[in-house]
Amino acid sequence: MIIVYHCYGSAHSSVIASALHVGLLPTDRVPKLKEILALKYFDKTESKDIGTPLYMGNDLWNNPVYAVGMTYKKEVVKRAIYSLLDMYHLPHDQILCSNALSSAHLFTKIGGILSRRYGLIKVGRPLTALGMQLKYYKFIELVKSVQKREEELMLNKLDGINKVIDNKGRISSDWGEWSVIKSGAGNRKS
Repeated sequence: MIIVYHCYGSAHSSVIASALHVGLLPTDRVPKLKEILALKYFDKTESKDIGTPLYMGNDLWNNPVYAVGMTYKKEVVKRAIYSLLDMYHLPHDQILCSNALSSAHLFTKIGGILSRRYGLIKVGRPLTALGMQLKYYKFIELVKSVQKREEELMLNKLDGINKVIDNKGRISSDWGEWSVIKSGAGNRKS
């Protein structure tokens, strides 16, 4: 499964949400400005990069997580993605898309315009990060809802087969120090 968080320009909201999803940002507190500004792609995406998925890392299910900008064409982009899945007879649940822009604060939108469109990075970038801090718990809620849906899909996909689960309840194909749990045995952590 592939997880995609999208926003307008893949510079702010989708970067924060995907960073949260893969554990690059905390879920128990609002990060400091320097933590947000230290993210690899935060407020750094150029217009030419919009539409290109930015890999943020793998999550607890070992699924790749991406941030992507779709401008105002998100329905066209989603239709293209799902059409490709249909062409290759792949189920639609192989990709999970979530709109991160709806969680953004007005400061983030204004700061993004100042920084990305007008090149006023010294003013715009800190303003975008402040906006992220002000709405950070909305991003946590968004990510938790996506992770819950991902878990449902992954467990449904794994139903009836052996699962390899570590001591934190993560599922993997790496047999290292992991234990095998038979599906339906009631051993799933909640």
